[in-house]
Amino acid sequence: MSQQVIFTTEVDTERKLLDEVSRFNPSEIICNEAFYMSGIDVDDMKNRLSITVSALDSWYFSDGLANETLLSHFHVQTINALGLEDYESGVIAAGALLKYLYETQMNSLDNILELHPYSIGKYMIIDSSSRRNLELVDTLREKQREAHCFGYSTRHVRLWEQDCFAPMSSSLLSKRQR
Repeated sequence: MSQQVIFTTEVDTERKLLDEVSRFNPSEIICNEAFYMSGIDVDDMKNRLSITVSALDSWYFSDGLANETLLSHFHVQTINALGLEDYESGVIAAGALLKYLYETQMNSLDNILELHPYSIGKYMIIDSSSRRNLELVDTLREKQREAHCFGYSTRHVRLWEQDCFAPMSSSLLSKRQR
């Protein structure tokens, strides 16, 4: 089983939320009833992005349960030990997610080793249309999940050389890979 990391952040606008959802492209989103009533077009998100959106009971999102679940899972004494002191909603979201995974996966979740809070203000946001047109995740023609501009393996490095660089840069990149 591979090691997994939970990332958590907080957003203050619907646009930022939709950008984050598009960036991570999850297969499922869990939420509380307030999310459905927030004015976000959940049906559009489901249809356009092919995401399952499941509303959980409100007790999943209680402060106490979230704190207890995170502290127990990550074997820490305080939420601050996880770097979450500035992420009140992030604590609740991560705790609800872990509780949901414990109930649906029926295992210890020992492969989830880290929780990383992040601030979207520290990163350049590329909207879903730009990501699609740049073919960062999927190819436009074949709709294959192949990253053309990422060098995760030798095969992808070759694609990176072919698609993202001029011949001079490509040969320079090849030399660096050896």
